[in-house]
Amino acid sequence: MATTARHHLNQIIESAIDFAIVVTDLNGDVTDWNQGATNVFGWETEEIVGKTIECIFTPEDKRIERAQEE
Repeated sequence: MATTARHHLNQIIESAIDFAIVVTDLNGDVTDWNQGATNVFGWETEEIVGKTIECIFTPEDKRIERAQEE
């Protein structure tokens, strides 16, 4: 059953090319990345999987996020 659910999830992720779908583990490491994410961020799957999600955000992105939180 879990294998079937994972297969369906993979199909959804792969077919949603108009949307960036990024999956991370609890540590924030990228575990899955679809073509939509490549289109938005410019990183190929092989380049980003295993890296921290933080690496796709620029220092300016991080400053804006901190300012919005205040």
